[in-house]
Amino acid sequence: MAHRPNDAPASVLIVDDEPAILELVSQFLSKRGYRVSGAGTASEALALAAKERFDVALVDLKLPDRAGIELLAPLAQTNPAIACIIMTAFASVESTVAALRLNAFDYILKPFDLVKIGESIDAAVQHARLRSEGEDILERLAEQNRALEEGKEALARELARMNEELRQTNELLKRHVTRLRVLYQMGREISSNENWSDALDRFLMAFCRYLDADGAALLLWSGDAQTLKVRTMYQLEAAFVGETVERLAEAQRSDALPTETISLDGQAPDSVRTCLSMTAPWSHTAVPLLYKNRWLGF
Repeated sequence: MAHRPNDAPASVLIVDDEPAILELVSQFLSKRGYRVSGAGTASEALALAAKERFDVALVDLKLPDRAGIELLAPLAQTNPAIACIIMTAFASVESTVAALRLNAFDYILKPFDLVKIGESIDAAVQHARLRSEGEDILERLAEQNRALEEGKEALARELARMNEELRQTNELLKRHVTRLRVLYQMGREISSNENWSDALDRFLMAFCRYLDADGAALLLWSGDAQTLKVRTMYQLEAAFVGETVERLAEAQRSDALPTETISLDGQAPDSVRTCLSMTAPWSHTAVPLLYKNRWLGF
């Protein structure tokens, strides 16, 4: 049901099967500034309540199609803030207790005083308005709470994302620091070690740590740049290194040796491929060692 501004006229639904009473009360309440609708049966009343909002329902206890007290619950379903007043000429303790249990606002006996009805309607309208305002406030608070919860969830997701980025950055920084430490140690070993072979062995060990590699080998060309030999190797099988030497030497003899980093994965002995042209992951690589356009090795 749409929300009605507080300055709009209050609406009253009168349900009574006596046309004279319906007309009399309707005229009286209209003169007091209320917007009045009338119904002679319970079915008509429910149809009206389904289409528009009412602040107060003035309901006769005995109606042709059902007891007036049976209207209280369905009216409250379509108009949650409605205040219901029961009218009857046949008051009983049972009907009074039943009306109170169904949260009836008031219970008026026939024949009634119009002034008494007016006062009861005024009080019921004020009660309905306050109840409606309270429900509106609760609804706004619920919406604000939902928005707050959504904001908290979004903030939690953003914090989780930032924490994950920070964790990844820290891991990357740790790896960089470790590699810098390895490079520093490699430089110290080479510069301070008088045994060149031992220094190269330590260099390969550090090099593998630096690249997280399983093993490495240092291959050098002979003085005439025609023979490629193994200078030293670390954690590689001799057969694999020997095959690599033959493959690289053959490529050099056929003048098909690129100066970029080379992939050896799945290549025939007479061919090699630069890693720059690879679209699939590669693992076995050869890195050319060049100095002033001279091939020193791999």
